[in-house]
Amino acid sequence: MTRFETGLAALAAGLTKPRAQKTLAAIQRRIGRLKEKSRGIGQHYEIVVTPNRTGTKATTIARKLRRFPCAGRLLRQHRCRRHERLQRQRQHHSHDDVGDQ
Repeated sequence: MTRFETGLAALAAGLTKPRAQKTLAAIQRRIGRLKEKSRGIGQHYEIVVTPNRTGTKATTIARKLRRFPCAGRLLRQHRCRRHERLQRQRQHHSHDDVGDQ
């Protein structure tokens, strides 16, 4: 479990405790702080805070990991292009070494 997931679990567990912060503004603020601290992992989660009937306090925090279908493909393409570029550089440098002898 990452720090972000652990923090969200702690927030959700706090909603059932008697003296924990439960106001929507406080929960949203703490989620925002978690996103800042965790360096980008928060963008991969969809977080839904469910309010109570009066709309002042939070009752549950649900999180769902978003799936980006093309992210893996783009990363593979980037790695493949980088690998090809490095091979061309090595071949270019190996040809320079042959001419120096």
